[in-house]
Amino acid sequence: MIIEYLKSNLIPFVALIVSLATFFITIFWRNRAKIGFNQLNDTNMAIILKPDRIDTKTPDVYWNSDFRVIMDVIITNKSALPISIIEFTLNNQFKFNSYTRPSSEYTVTLQATKVEQDGMVTHYGGGRKRTFPIEDTWLQPMIDIPPYTSLRGHLLFRFNDKSDVHIGNNTLRIITSRKTFSFQVKITEELFSVAPSPEEVRKVRDSNLF
Repeated sequence: MIIEYLKSNLIPFVALIVSLATFFITIFWRNRAKIGFNQLNDTNMAIILKPDRIDTKTPDVYWNSDFRVIMDVIITNKSALPISIIEFTLNNQFKFNSYTRPSSEYTVTLQATKVEQDGMVTHYGGGRKRTFPIEDTWLQPMIDIPPYTSLRGHLLFRFNDKSDVHIGNNTLRIITSRKTFSFQVKITEELFSVAPSPEEVRKVRDSNLF
């Protein structure tokens, strides 16, 4: 009698509870905030640059910072819900967000040709250069990523103390509308311009020392 009662009442009830629990766990698992971060297997995937400084606005407006990090990344929304990226932070210090004003191109003079006149170096020109044309590929917040979608683009960080960022693994934090994620980002190369800063920039820097 008891066995028949269990078969007809308790077992179906337990099965219903298990089914409901499985359903809600599946929904939660699919909708939870989760993003993937990847770098391509390329020597140019993340580089430290000291770009040529032409004036206080070229290559960008950050005349008071010598160094840049440019990285090529792929970010994937692995959730069934959309997600928005608010800000990127490198090594808990340097930010790339909607207020950042990157350039469309950065050039590094690796070997300059000196032009002398009356025994003095008057100009650095020609020589060997590397140019990084970025144009409209900046992955600049705010960014909305639909469910199960990947976006590829470039990130930019600026800094003035070379010891703050290094070749090898660095920490990238991605602040989103739903959660903050942390990843290791690998920087593979550094290129420093040998071209001197123009007098205009030196004067502005000197005037801001005090």
